[in-house]
Amino acid sequence: MRPVEIDLNATPLKTVRWLCLSIPLLFSCGEKSTKDKQEAKAAAPQTAPGTPSDLKEPISNKPAVEPEVDPNTIKAIVKGLKLTFDTQPIKRVADLPDLSAKPATIRRELMDAFCIHAYKLPLQSDFNTELGVLCGSDKKPTALFTTIDRYAKVSPDNSIALEIANSVDGDYSRSTVISVATTDLPTKFVKEAHVNDYLTAPFNFSYFSQESNVSKDLNHQIGGDLGFSRYELYYSTKNKTDDGKTFRNERTSIYNGYQVQGGSPDIGLITEHLTSTTKDYRSFKTISVSISTQSGGSMIITIANLEVLHNGYPKDARRLAVDTASAQSQHVREGVIREKATRVPGQ
Repeated sequence: MRPVEIDLNATPLKTVRWLCLSIPLLFSCGEKSTKDKQEAKAAAPQTAPGTPSDLKEPISNKPAVEPEVDPNTIKAIVKGLKLTFDTQPIKRVADLPDLSAKPATIRRELMDAFCIHAYKLPLQSDFNTELGVLCGSDKKPTALFTTIDRYAKVSPDNSIALEIANSVDGDYSRSTVISVATTDLPTKFVKEAHVNDYLTAPFNFSYFSQESNVSKDLNHQIGGDLGFSRYELYYSTKNKTDDGKTFRNERTSIYNGYQVQGGSPDIGLITEHLTSTTKDYRSFKTISVSISTQSGGSMIITIANLEVLHNGYPKDARRLAVDTASAQSQHVREGVIREKATRVPGQ
């Protein structure tokens, strides 16, 4: 027999108490006792952390802790970042040795989860080509994803940049570059850090310099799309050729930070795309994945895909794409580490 539900608002309190205590099998008194709640909780099936079902559980569409750092502190960090870099010979992904016997760095279940959930996000542009570098059409990690993970483990540098592809199409140079930075900081903090400010920190090479800034704060535009940060970024590069000529390329892009897998603290995604195509840039897209390592740190993997006006110097444009990726990767890593040092212990 199903107990009769008592309307607690319409029944006098004394009558409620008498019915519940005297004939408990016939009347349901709504709220369960504390003992009942504890017994129900104990009887509920438990899921061990890290299991597939646990990974699928949405957490939040916002970072658990929003960064509370004074803007002047961030400006000081940006100002203190390395300004001058030396260009290095271009390293290509195709020239990497066989690293299959080397140990993995990233937690495998997180690589799988990223490739499943990244394609579900309502991204503001088409990033299938960039995502396809890391994830195949079967939504599984590519061989390159695995190779880069292992290369970061054996590389003597904490930040590396490699060319995936380069070609020339008339007046434009096409480049696809991957950069990787590793840090001991947890991914949760990397996601909360002011990465947009470190991406736009200025830097110089012997043959070109970049000046950039966060031109607009667009966080007011964020809705229920799993985004948690949005900015407009402005970049200007000035190239000096060996024969004494100079030219400048400019672009404006939209930076979006997303929660992946319903807000997993172990995976984050940042995208950048042009606000509009220009003569200087026919295309420019990047994705940046922050993902937890087996040791509790994080790896930041960035794919940059661009078509830039080479102004008659395609070799310079090719080199510039790799050097820019390298400098930005180093700036982001160093900026995040310095920002963490300003935070109150425990944050």
